[in-house]
Amino acid sequence: MGSRDGFAMRRFRLSLLGILFALVAQSTLARLTQMFSPVFSPWYATHIVVVKTTTIDGDFEVLESWKGDLSQGSRLIIPELIPPPTSLPISRYPAQWTPQDQSGIAEQIPKQPVGSRLILFLKRNTSSQENGPKPKWSGSSGRSDKESLKISAVWIDGDRTLSFSQHFSTSDPLVLSALGEISKQERRFEELSVEGLKQKVLEVVHLQEEVEVAAAEKDNRIRASLLKPYVLSKIVPARMFAIEELGKAGPPAVGAIGEMLDDPAYSEWDSELVDAMVKAGGRTVGDELNRRFERDVAFWERTGPTLGRGWWNEGPTPSSPLRNRYDQTYRLVVGLEQIHYSEARSRAIELRNLWLSLPQLNDPSGLNEMADACQTLIKQTRDN
Repeated sequence: MGSRDGFAMRRFRLSLLGILFALVAQSTLARLTQMFSPVFSPWYATHIVVVKTTTIDGDFEVLESWKGDLSQGSRLIIPELIPPPTSLPISRYPAQWTPQDQSGIAEQIPKQPVGSRLILFLKRNTSSQENGPKPKWSGSSGRSDKESLKISAVWIDGDRTLSFSQHFSTSDPLVLSALGEISKQERRFEELSVEGLKQKVLEVVHLQEEVEVAAAEKDNRIRASLLKPYVLSKIVPARMFAIEELGKAGPPAVGAIGEMLDDPAYSEWDSELVDAMVKAGGRTVGDELNRRFERDVAFWERTGPTLGRGWWNEGPTPSSPLRNRYDQTYRLVVGLEQIHYSEARSRAIELRNLWLSLPQLNDPSGLNEMADACQTLIKQTRDN
């Protein structure tokens, strides 16, 4: 397993319990798995349209376009959204679905009356596959199977919005249920209206247009400055895109990335920003990375002995300072190894020895990967 893959797996293992607790507290277990996302689906869609059903199943007429070049009156043929013969209108679906419900009704694409509305989040396919051409349209969900379009569509029933999701685990079927979110004030599920969904979708679409304009700036130094605010965006795909584009901006972006690493407001994204700095600057950022690494080694020498076992899961939130510091240090070690920075060897030995001496740091549940990463850096610099 590569260092990046190992990092992702470690963070997954150590964070899973905390994530599960957070999800259960916010929305029971109803939204753990595959589902429509009012943030990711609009971002990755090339076209978002409100359509109505016609007399022909799988044939839709465009009523309104929220993204893309499909005009009102355009016709879309989506065979994947043809209801099975046994399907029923939404009005006859169960109000709630549980694992004990074996009817299968809610698993089927509904047979809505002619003129009923849907919102489709589509990706236009232009390339061909070895076994023949791709379908013209796929869903923006990112899945490549037949369920892609099923979870990239939203059905409208009056002012309600409904989509397919897996409620309890990845082994459960996709079922149609109301879209909504947990109210922060009252801690209860609130359904998402058509207008509410439209506002959320258009917010993502407009933000995507803005950040893409920033990324198109030719002057790399100016581009980095323009991208900087989007790293703090609450819209996750915008943040991911901005950080990725910073890495592509080359050495002129290193200064802006360094400013973010020094700003506590960006601390939650320090590990990703370290990766962006390595991509942008390559070998030229060796001294900068090592300076930060030396500072982190000193931090763990002061802090490590004071920690108890299980410290990772104390206050398991994305903004946890210790978690963020661990991730930053780990990415610094990996980055120094990637650019073959031999001057970091002595500090890597120092951190490895510290890690191995403290069981609360060298926890085999995943934290021990810090020592492994240091050992990789030590071996590589010794061999060079």
